[in-house]
Amino acid sequence: MTFPGEMTSAFAGAGLQDITETTLTIRMEFTEFDDYWLPLINGQGTLAVFLSTLPKGISEQVKAGVRQAYLCGQP
Repeated sequence: MTFPGEMTSAFAGAGLQDITETTLTIRMEFTEFDDYWLPLINGQGTLAVFLSTLPKGISEQVKAGVRQAYLCGQP
């Protein structure tokens, strides 16, 4: 249930009424990049599966790009 409307549909299907859907944003603090990155690539889920299908050179480019965006020029 990660796409808009999926949870609402499930709740309605279970008989609930007057359902309001909204977005919940949370802030997660990580000590370093690897605390963020390693669970993404070693865990379960679509991102880990997708990254495992990429050739090594491409997956390293993805990691470098994500690291640059994550750090935003900070150490």
